[in-house]
Amino acid sequence: MTIKRNIIITAVGGVIIASGLAAAQTAAAPETMKNRPIAVSKVDQVDGELGNVSIAKFGQNGDYWLFDFEDALLENNDRCAFGKNAFTVKGLKRESRAGYFMSGSHSLVGAGREKQVTASIGFDRPVKGVGFVAQFATGTLRVAFFNADNEKIWEVEQNGQGDPSGNGTWADYFIAHETPNEFGEISRVEFMRLNLNEGSIPEFAVDDLVVREGLPPLKIVEPQEKTADFSLLVGRPGEAAPLRGGKPSYAIDGRQVKLVNRLDGVDYAYTLDAAQGLSSLAASVNGDQALTVGAKWPFAMDGVPVAWQLKNAVRSADGVKLEYLWKNAKAELPVTVKLSLSGGSLVIDLEAKQGGPALAINPPRLENVLKISDSGNTAMRNGDAIAFYGFGGDIAYIPSTQRFYSYNVDWTRSAGLTPYPGISYSRVDGKAPALRERLVVTLADSLDKVLPGIPNQVSPYRKMISGSVIVEFWYGHFDELNELLATAHAYGMDDLIVLMHRWQNAGFDRKYPSVMPPSPSRGGLDSLADAAATAKANGQRIALHENYKDFYPDSPLWNENDLLLDSSGKPANAWADSKEMAPGKIAKYARPIMESIHKQIGTTACFLDVHSTHLPWWRVDFRKGVAG
Repeated sequence: MTIKRNIIITAVGGVIIASGLAAAQTAAAPETMKNRPIAVSKVDQVDGELGNVSIAKFGQNGDYWLFDFEDALLENNDRCAFGKNAFTVKGLKRESRAGYFMSGSHSLVGAGREKQVTASIGFDRPVKGVGFVAQFATGTLRVAFFNADNEKIWEVEQNGQGDPSGNGTWADYFIAHETPNEFGEISRVEFMRLNLNEGSIPEFAVDDLVVREGLPPLKIVEPQEKTADFSLLVGRPGEAAPLRGGKPSYAIDGRQVKLVNRLDGVDYAYTLDAAQGLSSLAASVNGDQALTVGAKWPFAMDGVPVAWQLKNAVRSADGVKLEYLWKNAKAELPVTVKLSLSGGSLVIDLEAKQGGPALAINPPRLENVLKISDSGNTAMRNGDAIAFYGFGGDIAYIPSTQRFYSYNVDWTRSAGLTPYPGISYSRVDGKAPALRERLVVTLADSLDKVLPGIPNQVSPYRKMISGSVIVEFWYGHFDELNELLATAHAYGMDDLIVLMHRWQNAGFDRKYPSVMPPSPSRGGLDSLADAAATAKANGQRIALHENYKDFYPDSPLWNENDLLLDSSGKPANAWADSKEMAPGKIAKYARPIMESIHKQIGTTACFLDVHSTHLPWWRVDFRKGVAG
């Protein structure tokens, strides 16, 4: 393999810059360089993909720019403008070496030095995603992505493999990183070589550079401190709107609809152009800059976007009723949209008298906001306390106006298959159910005013157990539990709730819901009942693990007619080798078994596992003729 070494390099600030490049000159990329196929092989194949986004995904996630360096954009300069941005290369020079480059004969080539940053690609404005094919033969290539504050976002190292494809070319790796939100965060990519020994080829190449711009980074302004009023959440089961009161007023002026209310000294306003439907919806507080809510609010029938054709608009004392014909190339559907205010919240009731087409209504996609809560993002839910209220929606902060926003689907009223992350109505026997949804949009000046209402009354037992210590008992004989309770009592520790995990007849997560009598190997019924009696005498509480969601095939109670069916008509898988029990059948098993546990063992509390952590629409029964 013959390598030409024709790069003259100079060290500047730790970065090697190819000499002879005029940094002041800037080439401009034409629009034709957008969304071109990535790494279309004319010479070699990609030997590996590294990062959080593959070639296929990068091409699917939205518009991007592709630079394969066949154009002479960087021939006499080291800077290239694209869109509203530009990138500058340092330590890289456009060269031609037939046989080494993915998409053709040209690529950017950089010199390598052991454990030194010798090349970089920087962006005038931070970008959302960057990917490229890196090519090198020996040693190790380290690539690091940085933000505008010089903080490392992500780093990867890859060892060279010489000629992995066996066709006389360097190894090719697609390396890419994309930020998880819509904002641009990547300001610079740096390249370093490692493990360069005698006989190593230090050069490396960069080809098929792809860039997704993203939105400008937000200027974060902290919200004003306010006293939170969490009484807004109390005592309103079934109400999705977080605010109440005031004297709402409604007006229609030509095509313009305006809904306003004043509550506790705060003015709330929601407006839209009736002819454009909800895509024109905007909201404001105290007359400040309006938040465009509906501009990217997708509605679809049978997978095709909906066109809103206004048929009638009527104002009344309790709101505005708009009658539309939803149309596209596949279907038509008459839909009524009723708008009203509940305090500072906009309540949107959607209704169709007939079913038919499959429907999909996704949440509004807002720009320049920071999400606080996302009940549809399972990764975010790990640290998302608000989502565990069991609501279906988003909560966000708008730095430009220091306002808070929420979008909430009232799942207690929904006739759809799922309310969130997208409302969906699927065809069953060729026809979807009739549309019936209540959506609530709130823009307010403090976080507590946009929190969703909890669709149940506060538990009467919350105050009773709020100061209790939770003790988990997993292993051991029931007699040992009795001794533990006695010891705790001797130390005055009676405000306990003991959660007993492994007590079932066949063992933990086995043969559910057939759990009685208690495990004989741990002491059986009499031993566990004695422990429960000790707890009761001491004023302690004992609760046994129960689960009526997972139905195990080896249970003596097994009945395939009581299983939940998925959309394909097959029993849905649950934990381990169990199947999902149909929601409508849970009480059939839970009621007698719970009564048996309480009566025979003498428990003073219940530990119902799993059920409360699953949102209702996660477990929908598609069995014909039954309630989901």
